[in-house]
Amino acid sequence: MKALFVRNHCSLFFYVSFLVFSSCNSVPDQPTEVEDISSSAQVDDTFLQYLKEQQKTQLELTKTPGASIHIVKDTAIYFQYLYGARDQESGAPVTENTLFRIGSLSKGFTGVLAAKLHEKGVLDLERPVVDYLPCLSTEHYTEVSKIKLYHLLSHSAGIVPHAYTLDLESGVLPMDLCHKYEQLITVSRREMHFYQNAFFALIEDIVEQQTGKPFSQVMTEELFQPLDIRSVVFDHDHYVQSPDHAVPHRWSSAKEDYVKVPFKKKYYNAVSAGGISMSSADMCKWMLALLGKREDVISKEVLALASRKYVDTRNDPRSVNKWSGVDSVHYGLGWRLVDYQGRELIYHGGYVDEFRSEILIDTKDSVGMFAVFNCASSYASKLMPSLLQSLALKDEIQNSEAEEMVAAY
Repeated sequence: MKALFVRNHCSLFFYVSFLVFSSCNSVPDQPTEVEDISSSAQVDDTFLQYLKEQQKTQLELTKTPGASIHIVKDTAIYFQYLYGARDQESGAPVTENTLFRIGSLSKGFTGVLAAKLHEKGVLDLERPVVDYLPCLSTEHYTEVSKIKLYHLLSHSAGIVPHAYTLDLESGVLPMDLCHKYEQLITVSRREMHFYQNAFFALIEDIVEQQTGKPFSQVMTEELFQPLDIRSVVFDHDHYVQSPDHAVPHRWSSAKEDYVKVPFKKKYYNAVSAGGISMSSADMCKWMLALLGKREDVISKEVLALASRKYVDTRNDPRSVNKWSGVDSVHYGLGWRLVDYQGRELIYHGGYVDEFRSEILIDTKDSVGMFAVFNCASSYASKLMPSLLQSLALKDEIQNSEAEEMVAAY
């Protein structure tokens, strides 16, 4: 049993000490810690306490200023851990209602929205993008006509990776780059995965043309309002006007710690690709919908379409391809689809303006996981595989003979 706790980065000595002397949770000169809660009907106390200690240890080791980690199971919040400060200078604590930037997790909302609009007949995922955006076409170039809408949303259009990302980050609107793509598209790369932001964000203009409404309004009407997601914002001004918002922090080699830095305001010109911000409490509502608990808003057919395996991503160097137990990874509509130990997981990671975020949905076990950090914490890329491992060992941890451990101590 000792090996189990060591393998999961939680010292057996300190874990037993906590069970005996539960009066001290804080560490001097460390960020404020907020207690975890669970609204699950069945509370697995030993396992949840183990998860709490595991997260606390890793966040302290990486000197992460603030983080919010949630697990939903079946129809309720199973585990919630709110750690540290949303602003390290002020010491204001992270709460479940703290606004965080979620970066590329925005693509998951966009993919589900596109699938829903396809089911309604507003969009056709099999239709050439040029039918919606004539600016892509020229009389001398025909390869662009082979790009369909699902290629745009699955990063499989044959365009070199991160095309015009720097232009996008400097504030250029996606549509202002529309006419440039013809020179980047080659038939040899067709159906291969090369990650995009600027090209992906062209979906916003397509949605607006087909609905006559701003993209953010369509997303709000189709997803956020019916799911009672109220915290979401699409721009910087509304973000900083919130009395409970996280600020970015960057590692300082000189201070050997994270320090507060100014906002960069990136990707608000490409909401679909990385501009959404919201609270962890509302992300839990989103995860429950992705688990099929809100079919009145997101049908099984829509979820199946959004999580269809459109392209193999074995050429992508991202860390998910290196998780232990992963057999293959594909990309759907704004989602990474992971074959993991006989289960199909829906996953995405995000990074923008020093914020890191992670989301994972396991429909087989009816579990969703979400985490967000107000820095580029090194723990972010390790969290999801760590939680998967812990959940796989849940029964062993839960059924451990705690009394014998205390007696041994």
